[in-house]
Amino acid sequence: ERNGVKVFEGEAFLKSEKNVVVKSASDTIELFAENIVVATGSTPVQLPGVPFDGKFVLSSKDMFSLESLPNSILIVGGGAIGLEFASALSKLGVQVYLVEMMEQLLPGFDKDVARILSRALSRLGVKIYTSTLLSNYRILDGSLEVRVSGPGREETFRVEKVLVAAGRKPTTLSGLTEAGVVLDSKGHIIVDKMMKSSAPNIFAAGDVAGLPYLAHKAFKQGLIVAENLAGKNVLYNFRAVPNVVFSEPEVVSVGLSEDEARKNGLEVLVGRFPMQASGRALTEASPEGFVKVVVEKNSLKVVGVQIVGANVSELAGEASLAVELGLNVRELASTMHPHPTLSETLMEAAEDSLGESVHVFKRRI
Repeated sequence: ERNGVKVFEGEAFLKSEKNVVVKSASDTIELFAENIVVATGSTPVQLPGVPFDGKFVLSSKDMFSLESLPNSILIVGGGAIGLEFASALSKLGVQVYLVEMMEQLLPGFDKDVARILSRALSRLGVKIYTSTLLSNYRILDGSLEVRVSGPGREETFRVEKVLVAAGRKPTTLSGLTEAGVVLDSKGHIIVDKMMKSSAPNIFAAGDVAGLPYLAHKAFKQGLIVAENLAGKNVLYNFRAVPNVVFSEPEVVSVGLSEDEARKNGLEVLVGRFPMQASGRALTEASPEGFVKVVVEKNSLKVVGVQIVGANVSELAGEASLAVELGLNVRELASTMHPHPTLSETLMEAAEDSLGESVHVFKRRI
């Protein structure tokens, strides 16, 4: 409002491609605009047969309204949201059970990263069930009896709460299709690289415009929309969209993983540097984890970076810069990094991809 923006609180829907109706408890207002930007975000996915009730079965939003910590909780979903809550709650003394239907935690992430994270969470006391589903639950005497099932096994136990962290879905705005806006099968607004929808005056940004559901992606898309509305010609065309999981330890993934690069037909070099060889990680008593740099062999371009370790989210910016610019790995390796910092682990991994690492011993055959 201090920037001259008029704010109307209430529930909105499109009356036409240039008219928005806002309903509040006390009033209904119709607004006219030459251009409309839809940035309605996303909401947690509710699993079939497991409805949110805000008391026993919770969404990630409900978690922030708890007045006290439960003694125990089952988290359904081993993606970023589930792992962040599992890390935080276990460190606060909550007994956490974590169920993931896929074979590994963080499906789609580097398998080596997932393995490190699984081991760290187990040490925190989290009981992890992969390739497992929540098959049934019932409320008994103020808690829940839950049954989880996987290949050849089934287990029943009691918890105080269930958190469903099985993904998110776009929050759609009523009237979009009537205004000529085309949606995909998931309900996202289909946009071009200027963030414009099929209706020429309706733009979209953030979660409602498609995956990935990340705040920094939404910020960038919002800026691009604003610049294009101001008459510029700016495209959303990023090669690197950093994905950071604020778990314990943290995870950074930018660009292609080693497996993804090979599946895309690339011949790659892979450099790796363990945190146990980092002076900074050792002084902070956090030697678990590693940095992995994935390099296209012929061009020596950095195509991906995966990191797991304490406080590694601070390395996501440099990793993104390397992938976004298609940096030659020799440039990353030859750039002087300060010692002792976590940032030099990127330099060391780059050196390792070239077979020039000084601080990682490799046995000669």
